[in-house]
Amino acid sequence: MVRQREFDVEEALDAGYANILGEGFEATSLSDLHPEMAFSAAKHISTFGDKKELFEAALRKYTRTPCF
Repeated sequence: MVRQREFDVEEALDAGYANILGEGFEATSLSDLHPEMAFSAAKHISTFGDKKELFEAALRKYTRTPCF
């Protein structure tokens, strides 16, 4: 049986993306993202992988979202 996630992935993507946009990709560390995204490093890695993969997932989400 698969455990249900204790957080909303879409909300986490929004928070991570906003943090990276605000601080810049290079200036944002994973430890900066965890409080904003409301979960631990272990959950981050198991869900998104590294910071680059998180940012790419957020970009994919925003390119699929209509802007009107």
